[in-house]
Amino acid sequence: MRKILKYVIIIVSSILIFVLGGFAIDAGTEQVIVNIKISNFMKLGVYQEDISNGIIKYYKVSMKDERPGYIMSGSSMMPGNYGDIITSHSTYVVNELLTTIKNFNVGGHAAIVTGNYYDSRLSMTKYDSIEATGMDEDPNVAKVSNRTYWNDEDYFKQVVCYRTHLSEEELDEVVSVACGHLGDPYNYNFTFDTLNKSYCSDLISKAFDKVNLNLNKDGFWTTVWDIMVSPDLYITYYHYISNGVKYVYYVG
Repeated sequence: MRKILKYVIIIVSSILIFVLGGFAIDAGTEQVIVNIKISNFMKLGVYQEDISNGIIKYYKVSMKDERPGYIMSGSSMMPGNYGDIITSHSTYVVNELLTTIKNFNVGGHAAIVTGNYYDSRLSMTKYDSIEATGMDEDPNVAKVSNRTYWNDEDYFKQVVCYRTHLSEEELDEVVSVACGHLGDPYNYNFTFDTLNKSYCSDLISKAFDKVNLNLNKDGFWTTVWDIMVSPDLYITYYHYISNGVKYVYYVG
């Protein structure tokens, strides 16, 4: 009996190591692809000296017939436009070790940019996003948030916005599905009960499934990296912080 138990433990441990190793390799590969996509986007940027200063540098990327990759809020450029997916490479959770493990394997955070919408139960503006968060004070549910905080330089060192070629009607469908998940409890197990619960990148995957856009091609958890590497998405905005200076690349 002890021999059998020993063999079972060895087999289970081997499978676990294999799965975790494969997941780490997949995540590492996805990060390489993300960095290449960002690098290619940055190469298209043209420095905007007239609006830049000592603490923020702007680089405009020209794309034919494209909506800007941002919304202006006063004099501030807010990442993302209607229907865009806004993502970060990293977010802080609990402690440095868990943060490093989490960010490497699944990425940071993701949300869908909304537009102006009002009814008896819901109010959204072009400055908002729909997102599922798990680190706020209870209740942790999918909700509408003002996305000003994506400009928080202490929280988000890198922010990337993605877009796909969809019609206005299709974007409306995507946002409508995302609205249908508002109030979903945060899915901390990431695997089970996905119909009634959501996590950030899972909510986005569900919304874009409505227009037959698969953002989870590996068939496992939908991570932020999965979204960022999708060949169906292209970058419309990117900013990063280095030595106290913010560098902004934007379609405009």
